[in-house]
Amino acid sequence: MPVLSKDARSHMWRQRFLLAKGSPFEASTLSSHDPNEWAAGGEEINDSNILWRQYIIFVDLYRYYIDLVWKVSIWYYTGTGVSLAYFFAHLNASNHGYLPLLLLFLGAMSAGVALIYARAISYLSEMERWLEYIAVSLHLPGRPHVEVIRSFCRFTSGTLLLIAVSCLGFFAYLHT
Repeated sequence: MPVLSKDARSHMWRQRFLLAKGSPFEASTLSSHDPNEWAAGGEEINDSNILWRQYIIFVDLYRYYIDLVWKVSIWYYTGTGVSLAYFFAHLNASNHGYLPLLLLFLGAMSAGVALIYARAISYLSEMERWLEYIAVSLHLPGRPHVEVIRSFCRFTSGTLLLIAVSCLGFFAYLHT
């Protein structure tokens, strides 16, 4: 295993909770959306530029996150819809049997996935700050709009928490 400095270890293995602890760089007043700060037409960025390579990695990671969040959301809502349709179609008022346990499962899964989405929001905020920093440093015109996926994660997290509370509340209603 390679020997890492104390700063590298603390950055790589620090404990992260729901909120980000902040980026390692200071916030800048410059914006990548300000045309006055963009590079001139003849300027070129060398492929060996470390910031440029990091920017490309972040953009690829952003694309992957959009794809992942979208697919997880679609599959989750599809699975939840099918499960609830089965539940309501087979629920017998006189004999509940094992079906209410499906509500417990859906409630727990919804709460867990909502927490994963909530945690991703802080990482996306940190990615947005890094992309802005690199775009300003390299005089790039704009950056990927990470705030869109962050808003989608907030909305989805809230929706999943609502589903969790509804499923757990209906389970409690059936057992009282």
